[in-house]
Amino acid sequence: MKLWLKQIDARRGASWPATGLLASLCLLAFSNIFTNEFVFDDRRYIVNNSWVKSLDTLPEIFIAGYRSTPREAGGFYYRPLSTATYAINYALGGFNPIGYHLVNLILHFGVTLAVYRLALLLGYSCPAALAGASLFAVHPIHTEAVTWVVGRAELLMSLGVLLALLWYIRGSASGRLKLGYVLASWGAFVLALLSKEQALMLPLLVILYELAFRRTPAGSAKSVRNAMVRCSAYFVFPAALVLFRTLSLGKELYPAGNVIAFVDNPLAHVDWATRFLTAIKVAGKYLWLCVWPQHLSADYSYNAIPISSVLWEPEIFASLLAWGGLLALAMRCYFRGSGLAFFAVGFTAITFLPVSNLLLPIGTIMGERLFYLPSVGLVLLIGTAWDGLRSSLWLRNTRRFVGGAGLPVFGAVLILLTARTLFRNRDWRNEVSLFQSALQVVPGSAKVHLNFGALKSDVDEALSAYEEAIRIYPDYVKNDALLAGNYGSALLAKGRVEDAVPALEQAVALGATRTEFHYNLGFAYTKLARWKDAEEAYTKALVLDLEDPAPRNGLSFVLWKQGRYEDAIKAAEDAIQLRADFWEAHYNRARALDSLGRREQAAAAYEKVLRLKASARREAAAAGD
Repeated sequence: MKLWLKQIDARRGASWPATGLLASLCLLAFSNIFTNEFVFDDRRYIVNNSWVKSLDTLPEIFIAGYRSTPREAGGFYYRPLSTATYAINYALGGFNPIGYHLVNLILHFGVTLAVYRLALLLGYSCPAALAGASLFAVHPIHTEAVTWVVGRAELLMSLGVLLALLWYIRGSASGRLKLGYVLASWGAFVLALLSKEQALMLPLLVILYELAFRRTPAGSAKSVRNAMVRCSAYFVFPAALVLFRTLSLGKELYPAGNVIAFVDNPLAHVDWATRFLTAIKVAGKYLWLCVWPQHLSADYSYNAIPISSVLWEPEIFASLLAWGGLLALAMRCYFRGSGLAFFAVGFTAITFLPVSNLLLPIGTIMGERLFYLPSVGLVLLIGTAWDGLRSSLWLRNTRRFVGGAGLPVFGAVLILLTARTLFRNRDWRNEVSLFQSALQVVPGSAKVHLNFGALKSDVDEALSAYEEAIRIYPDYVKNDALLAGNYGSALLAKGRVEDAVPALEQAVALGATRTEFHYNLGFAYTKLARWKDAEEAYTKALVLDLEDPAPRNGLSFVLWKQGRYEDAIKAAEDAIQLRADFWEAHYNRARALDSLGRREQAAAAYEKVLRLKASARREAAAAGD
């Protein structure tokens, strides 16, 4: 092992063995993701996304916000490259998840290799660079970005940022810009910007590199001027992107409805001091998950992480100590002339800042995928420590430890992290396993209870989950159409009609577009003999889904109850046209014919009802057997 590492070191990391090792680690850690289904937002942004179903939409994708349908408001997010890759995936393999997972794994390997190359370029020894990249390859905190298909935005953005930084360093290594590398760096930066907004921090990373490794002697005005020119070019692209978005989308850049829900990120709804203190606590949680990734969750929404309003909470104090210690270490190394630790800590801080909720509230209070790129700085810091131990003059036998006992210890750490990643991947295999695991980690999350309840086929279990979500966040049913609709539907299924109506009405008032909520509201109104209200609800339901016969059947019944027999027949026949064996619709038609005195037609219709109903019973019995 030691001889192999020396061979890699002698070739400065350009060997295939190092690349092969990193590829093997990536494949091993994520080898069990290929049987995983689409989960959570995968359905919104991939399976139910009309943009990805044809390559003809690619030009439109690049002038639209990050959305799932052409009619949906795109919001501030602009991630066309991510959506375009889903479209290419679909063109090659449809909705088979294997292809999507394969692309994510390849991208993760690309990012891992970029981390390794960056470390070498910064001056790390090859064993140190390999150690840091190996940790990055297998760390469990990366499962959300890699295993979850829509985590691809993080992968694409991170790869673009790292390549842009790599090529910037190569292109300016001699102090004079090399056009080929510069153009490649700019291109990678543009691709990163088209993947996710976090890439906006690249200009600050370029400045960080200049500060860490190219300190200009006092009085060297030309060197300062050259450095400013090199860095300033990277501020042009974000400005151009914002201008393009504004001109191409106009007011859609900041749509009036683009408000962060309290349940998703309560920090968007509290005062600045409370947001700052809670964000500090969350920042410490990210660091802790990097050290001890035992309790991972796909969701941290309200009230998984309680809001903090006082400084002396233990978690806030621990976070301040951890982050303060890292920043103090960085500054100490900087003033001692060592740029590696300064750059590593600075990389983590800069890339984490836009998703930390410290500057501005974002769409979520916390998400493990958001720490994918910031964790690069931490693994570089591990590499710094590795090289520091190897070169230490004050710690006796350090070289012997690192080269001897240190390797088995590091190998054991890699094995443990890989095992944890493999187990975590299993949590993402389907939505049931995903939210079951989340319930164990964050039982205080109202949204997790909602999502878990939505997956339950047993009405009592679903209702219990919804009630727990409402207990955690009492205003949830007032502010969320999905919870209101699901809760109302569950109450209706239990026969609690009068309790169901307010919840279903609230879902509709909040703009619910799910046909079943409008249909269930119509059914509840029917139970209460509120015929006009039922007619309105059924009509809205059939408009939302022109292929669903159930709303037409319900409409037929309430029209019949109002004495509008011809209209009732028409609605029933429309339902039958969509589903010929729909015996309930045939029954409504028969009753309307009977009410009109058209006895022969009614008798024939009743006979057909009996045949269809008997057939339906036989099919149900056969299915039960």
